[in-house]
Amino acid sequence: MDVEDVAVKPLEVIQALVAHKLKQNIDGIDTSLAIRDFVGGKSTLQNEIVGDLQKEFGDQLPEKPEEIPLSELSQGLSPLDNPLGKQSLGLIARLVSSKMPGGFTKAQMCQHLNAKYGLGPLRQEGVLLVALTMEPPSRLESDKSAHVWLDSAANVYSKRTGVALQSHHSLGSSSGLKVGGAIATINSSEFIAAQAAQKALIERTLQALAAYLGASSNLETDDATQAIRLTSTDNNLKAIESATDLDMLASELGPEFIEQIRPVFAPLKARQYNSFWNWARQDLAELYYNIIQGKVTKIDLGLMPNCLRLANRFTPGVVQMLRYLVRCSANKTSAGHALAHKYGTNLLSQYVAQGEVTLPAYQFTQRLLMPCVDVDNSGRVCYTEVSRPGEKDIYAYVQ
Repeated sequence: MDVEDVAVKPLEVIQALVAHKLKQNIDGIDTSLAIRDFVGGKSTLQNEIVGDLQKEFGDQLPEKPEEIPLSELSQGLSPLDNPLGKQSLGLIARLVSSKMPGGFTKAQMCQHLNAKYGLGPLRQEGVLLVALTMEPPSRLESDKSAHVWLDSAANVYSKRTGVALQSHHSLGSSSGLKVGGAIATINSSEFIAAQAAQKALIERTLQALAAYLGASSNLETDDATQAIRLTSTDNNLKAIESATDLDMLASELGPEFIEQIRPVFAPLKARQYNSFWNWARQDLAELYYNIIQGKVTKIDLGLMPNCLRLANRFTPGVVQMLRYLVRCSANKTSAGHALAHKYGTNLLSQYVAQGEVTLPAYQFTQRLLMPCVDVDNSGRVCYTEVSRPGEKDIYAYVQ
């Protein structure tokens, strides 16, 4: 008979997260103590535990949770995702990828717990939560060792919850067959072995028939079969190499480092910064005050590049600021204010057409020069660059 499926309690989640961070046994986490009582004054560790709980429970977590006993802290909390939250699910996924044998997935773990103990999805998550605190020191070598380790976690879960787990050694009562009033069941591993034996028998039969007929349809030499087997072998080798490389990095740098460098993309967290355009306000104010204070007395070619960069960054907000500064300078009589008013008016008329800002564009501001070679009376060759006659701007030069 299957065990009644019950969801994981928030207190169990808190205990598991605290025990995992402290690298302690889950039974050693006293629920009458607060988080600060476990960390021994290590503020960094305390902040990490609180951060894990915030990821798990979100805004449900009260203020200063490190000062509240765990039993009181769990009251009124519920994981955001049923049955577990983001943090615990992520830690379980990392446990599976880093400590389980290659190809051994969370689904297989849940299948084993259901087939052997009759545990439902909610109870399975509870066992995996306990297993999180019993993380093996290194990657398990085979599925059999993973099953043994998972059984030990199930036993700990049984003792903590008071649920008596009985090994079914079958696929469940629903897969049994009635024979003479009794229910006959088969073991899942035995069923898989029987399937493999049947497949091998079929292959040998086909080979015998092909040999009798003298046909070249040997399964061992068939090109398609060989290609599939080679591809499967190559994929298995790559998986083993990847697992070995990951274990080496984890042992050298630590699991925390591996977790922090995992690629994470969240579209809702994307932000766009227009610093280049925002600094246009600062540049406009700096140019304005340099003019009215007399630091800039004329607008020449040396100042034009800065002015053009400012014009290319015009936004409605910058234009509004420029118009305000022009109005402020209109009623002043100093030479600086007069120059600021004149230049500001020119900028508005040239780069703001009918109330709309013109698009940014490149403008040539250098002097138009041409080469000039002279030979003096002593025979020395002198090279200089002089202004081009009749070409006042780049348009005339292009034409």
